[in-house]
Amino acid sequence: MDPKEDRGQVKLSVIGILILMLAGIPSISKDESKAPNSTSPGVKNPEKRSGLIFLSTQKLDGIKDFYMQEVGCQLWLDQGSCLIFRYGNLLLGFCKGSEADLGGTITFFYPKKKDVDRMYEKFKEKAQSPPKENPKYRIYHFYTQDPEGRAVEFQCFLHPLDWEF
Repeated sequence: MDPKEDRGQVKLSVIGILILMLAGIPSISKDESKAPNSTSPGVKNPEKRSGLIFLSTQKLDGIKDFYMQEVGCQLWLDQGSCLIFRYGNLLLGFCKGSEADLGGTITFFYPKKKDVDRMYEKFKEKAQSPPKENPKYRIYHFYTQDPEGRAVEFQCFLHPLDWEF
């Protein structure tokens, strides 16, 4: 077969694939995402609400090791270039980017001071200072950094809270 004939068959194949794809796509003229009973596929409890914070990273593998191995997060969803971690009700996503988002503070909180002390023992080499009480906010806490230099705080509240989310 000559190259010109080959290209013609490739064009026909691509056009055929596109027609088949379009035939299988439901109409996008009406926006079903605004329908009151619309939910994402696989959602078990459509009444439940949550949120997710995404940050850009240049060190996805190091971030994965830090948040899973050192902090104790679970990998909730692996999207290849984006990883979403779960820690209790916190969903935290990191996506590969050209720059790392370093602003803000990522805070993990615990029910007791001894839990904060346990985390301090893991991070004391990199911690800014030992855990201490902050009377203004009624917390016990310390700060460290993740592999890209983001502020990470470990704390417990020194007053009763309703945290049955």
